Amino acid sequence: MGSKMKYLGILIFIFIFTVAAIPFDTGVVEQKSYKKGAYESVLPMDEILLYCNTKEFIKNMLDEMYIMSIAAKGTVNDREHRHLGEVEMWINSQKEQWAILFNYTHGDKSCVLGGNGIELFTPDGK
Repeated sequence: MGSKMKYLGILIFIFIFTVAAIPFDTGVVEQKSYKKGAYESVLPMDEILLYCNTKEFIKNMLDEMYIMSIAAKGTVNDREHRHLGEVEMWINSQKEQWAILFNYTHGDKSCVLGGNGIELFTPDGK
């Protein structure tokens, strides 16, 4: 079980560096405000590689459209990636979907990376 948690930690670490390698002002993020019912088209979670928008929009999308719940979150402590402030793991265990949410320290920007086929484990308390 410990090796599985170590594997999950390595995957999250790789995701953080993947997002950090993408130039942030690519024009992908548009300044939009979230309005109830005003969603953009929603794709199946396994078709989303990386999507960015405002923090509120992304959290509402995960909560209301994909019906996910937050499972874990933590602060990014890395001198090389000061633009990343917090990382969150969201899941929908009934649909076996997962998403990792990256919250940036400056500006109202978040990016999400997600997929299907999540396998859940119970931490062993180490």
